[in-house]
Amino acid sequence: VDKMSAGLDRAKAKFMAFAKTTALVGAGLSAAAAAVQAPLLAAASHFVKVGSELNDMSLKTGVSAESLAALGYAAKLSGADLGSLEAGMKGLARFTQAVAGGGKGAATVLSQLGISASDFLAASPEKKLGLIADGLMRVEDPGLRAALAMNTLGKGAMGMLPMLAGGSAELERLADRALKLGITPTNEQVAAADKLGDAWDELKMVWAAVAFNVGAALAETLGRVIAAALDLSVMAIVFVKNNQRLIVTASVLAGVLGAVGTTILAVATAGFMLAGVMTALNVVLAIAKLAWAALLAMARSGRPFSV
Repeated sequence: VDKMSAGLDRAKAKFMAFAKTTALVGAGLSAAAAAVQAPLLAAASHFVKVGSELNDMSLKTGVSAESLAALGYAAKLSGADLGSLEAGMKGLARFTQAVAGGGKGAATVLSQLGISASDFLAASPEKKLGLIADGLMRVEDPGLRAALAMNTLGKGAMGMLPMLAGGSAELERLADRALKLGITPTNEQVAAADKLGDAWDELKMVWAAVAFNVGAALAETLGRVIAAALDLSVMAIVFVKNNQRLIVTASVLAGVLGAVGTTILAVATAGFMLAGVMTALNVVLAIAKLAWAALLAMARSGRPFSV
């Protein structure tokens, strides 16, 4: 029996060691997976956010996502933001419509900028922006320059003026730089990001629908439970109203019981303290008894007392 018990203990120890080792390996693998997945998920989230923003801006402004990303790079370097860029490109689209419609005011603005209507209408949105940037460079009066920028770019003009200060050549240089750095996403990537964002939104809506249907399945049962609780609550109100004296008496009794309990606890505390005092006195008496016995023994032996 002893040998069998010892064998079982050894087997138990081996299994415990194996389990601990396995647990450590599993925890390490899980931690490693989490360490890898966390930045990947963050990157996917960033991909969806930026791509969706560019896609939405492209639909609103009529400018390709690639061009918007390059212009966004130029805007950021000059202290502007995507909000100003979006507002400016919307303003440019409205100004283009005015030019196409033969508006005299738009024609006058183009004339002051030194741009022909045919060249302007034939250019892509980003090329139009370059033409305006070159035209603004030729305007020496800062006030007139700002006014012309407002007329062509609308509310985004003030935020975009710094990025337009170098003209179309600087805009093209910055666009090429963004392309070389690899920070300009392709239209296909932006479309994929927007598609992934839509899929994520659909998944969230599906899970919301699951929660709604679970609530619908429980609605009837929970309704009965709540109705029963309401009936009991109404009965409790009626009971309290009809038995106010009983409630007051119960409250008084509870107060009395609380006072009695407090008193009993105080007495118990005092008892513990007295018990402690008695213990201390017993110790003192025991010491005194030993001292007295020692004195008697010395007196009987006839030896003199000394300190």
